[in-house]
Amino acid sequence: MGSELKSLVSVGEILYIANLSKGVEIDTLPTIVGEMEACVDKAAELILNSDAILFTSGAGWILSNESDINKDISTEVWPPLLKYSELDFTRMNNAQWFRKAEGNSDKHNTANFSYAFWAYRYNTYNSITPHFGYQIVKQWSEMNHIKYSFN
Repeated sequence: MGSELKSLVSVGEILYIANLSKGVEIDTLPTIVGEMEACVDKAAELILNSDAILFTSGAGWILSNESDINKDISTEVWPPLLKYSELDFTRMNNAQWFRKAEGNSDKHNTANFSYAFWAYRYNTYNSITPHFGYQIVKQWSEMNHIKYSFN
């Protein structure tokens, strides 16, 4: 097993054990650590010997498990949503706004509003520093046997 991958996985192992060990009696911790090391070693072996890796993730994976990305972004909401009580984050978070001609009014054009809203969200998502898991997956994608990856 390559030392590079082993050190990479060890970071995840440490974080996982830290979460797993909350509330665990100290005398059972060595058993948990030993079992976790065996699982990590097996996972690393499978990754190194695989022909391909299919990795999928959702939008929520961008932040650490202590954050909710939609809650975080919607609390720092796009300023025009604060002006119009009939519009809120949940209602705007819908692709139908691009097709709602009947929703146009003298206050706003829904298609333009939708493009501006999604541009704001896109820029907000791109301004967030992803958690360390993305760096791990990026390094896996640079291994010789990974032919294609996307997110």
